[in-house]
Parts: sequence; structure tokens; C-alpha cells
Amino acid sequence: MIKITEGGNTIEIMVSGVVKRIDVSDLYSSLEVKDARIPELDNYTKEDYLENSFICPGCYTTEGGDVTNVEEVEDSLEVTITCHICKTSVVDIFKLKDVLNIGRNSNMKKKPEKITNDHLNFLDKLRESTTINMFGAVPYLMIEYPELTKDEAKSIHSYWMLTFGNENR
Repeated sequence: MIKITEGGNTIEIMVSGVVKRIDVSDLYSSLEVKDARIPELDNYTKEDYLENSFICPGCYTTEGGDVTNVEEVEDSLEVTITCHICKTSVVDIFKLKDVLNIGRNSNMKKKPEKITNDHLNFLDKLRESTTINMFGAVPYLMIEYPELTKDEAKSIHSYWMLTFGNENR
């Protein structure tokens, strides 16, 4: 059994009679999307979508979207995200075994050397500005810190998401 809680912020998965609750932000900050489908747009490929840090393929916004459907398909978890602005849907596909292991062996407990307090403060201020959905913060981080590679920016963003609200990060 898989369901989305009210507001689309948490996914609940029943495994061996035990309900595991996974915060959507943990899902995206902890795992790489294995595959993607964009059912509504034939001219926009999954490679375009994955390369562009999850910019909406319908209206090119980084405002993010809501989880509107979750399904278990074979060995995968398919998460449908619907854009806040244009309502385009994208199906992000994760390996189910990876989803079930979120939080068990997190290698993000210790702050990686490349991450500075400046990076974290920038992301805090960006969030406080309410101008974007923080799932789309990687491009903003790369603009503010042009020396970062895309992978480094993703790592910083992931660490920020996992430690948000912690005093000792």
C-alpha cells in the first residue's frame, strides 16, 4: 500500500505490515531520480528534464510542484509531480529499494568539506524570500557561486535539505 498524505508532503509505504513515512524533500535530497517520463510533452526528453535540475518542461519555472500520485511499479516507485503554474506533470522514477533505505545509512550526517556556512546561509535566505520552491534551488546556488559544479551544488542542496532546522549543522 502506498499513499500520499494530505498536502503531498509525505509518502506512506506499507512494508511487511509496517508503515514507513518518507518526507518528499528527503526523497529528492537523498536519491537520484533513476528515470523520468513526461507524458504531456513529446518534444521534451527525460535527459533534458534531468539535466536542467527539474525545471518544469511545460513553463520552464523552478517554482516546483505538488506530488499528485505515487505508484509502485515492479521494482520502482513512480512519483508524479504536477507544476504549480502550468499543471504539467512529470513522473520521477526511483528504485524502490533505495526509497525504503532512506535514513538507514545516510552519508550526509557529517558536513562535507566543500560546504560552507555561506552556502547554507544563502539557501536559508533564499527560502525566507519565498520567491522559489526550494526543490528548484540548485540553479540559484550555481549562479550565486559560479565556482561550484552541478554535482557540488546538488550535494550542498541535499545537505541543506537534510539538515534544515538543525542548530548544529
